[in-house]
Amino acid sequence: MTEGNVSAYAEFNIFAGRCSCQFVIEANGGIYPCDFYVTDEWHMGNIKDSTFEELESSETAKIFVQSSEYIDPKCKSCKWINLCRGGCRRNREPMINGRPNLNYFCSSYREFFEYAIERLYEIAHLVANLPQDR
Repeated sequence: MTEGNVSAYAEFNIFAGRCSCQFVIEANGGIYPCDFYVTDEWHMGNIKDSTFEELESSETAKIFVQSSEYIDPKCKSCKWINLCRGGCRRNREPMINGRPNLNYFCSSYREFFEYAIERLYEIAHLVANLPQDR
């Protein structure tokens, strides 16, 4: 599990390794890339004026995703990098020199994974062996 790529199985962006645009739409039609970033800085446009394809390829979307891709060197040498991938960008603020910081919850994640890894393997094994007709 820690050696493979589990991002395809990541239910939430928190462990995907980078942000993606979730397209939060406010009551006035304003669109933002993520519910943590409903701010003027990350306003992408309005649902009345743009398609999702246009929004996804917009400069704001590209900057938002690219700014989350940096992984702290401490993460790269961590044995849990394939599970955590640095965590959510929101928890890696404030930015330092335009790059995300080490995740605020880093020590908690390390402790949790150390404690739970055998149980996670058991769950993964059970899920992998579920009948396919479900």
